[in-house]
Amino acid sequence: TPPSKDIPKYLRKPNGVETDKILFPFDNVKDKSTVILVEGLYDAINMHDLGYVNTLCIFGTQNFTKAKAKLLDDYGCRRAIIMMDGDTSGSQAAIKINNLLTQHSIQTAIVELAQGEDPGSLDREYIEEYLKNIIWR
Repeated sequence: TPPSKDIPKYLRKPNGVETDKILFPFDNVKDKSTVILVEGLYDAINMHDLGYVNTLCIFGTQNFTKAKAKLLDDYGCRRAIIMMDGDTSGSQAAIKINNLLTQHSIQTAIVELAQGEDPGSLDREYIEEYLKNIIWR
């Protein structure tokens, strides 16, 4: 039986790390006033490689919590671009993340990727195309 389209491609996280309390690589993001939130490590690595060094991995669609929203607020985040994978769980997570962030008065923009796309597989041209259409909420 083929895997469901809603099963994540990668089920990796750092061993022994409670990822429900961290954003990665939070300490390396110098300007936290505007961040890009992505689902997985490979997504964040690709975004960083392409120059989007304010990208943070949330470690999966079910792993963005009130604590993470508060952490962003506490460190001065005022805008967050939510760029989940182009699938059902990514779309649902984007709505949840949006709601948690707006409770902290963080302005949000949801980037809706095409079905099957994810930030880890996009090149700079595609990412720029998506980002130019941002509508802040």
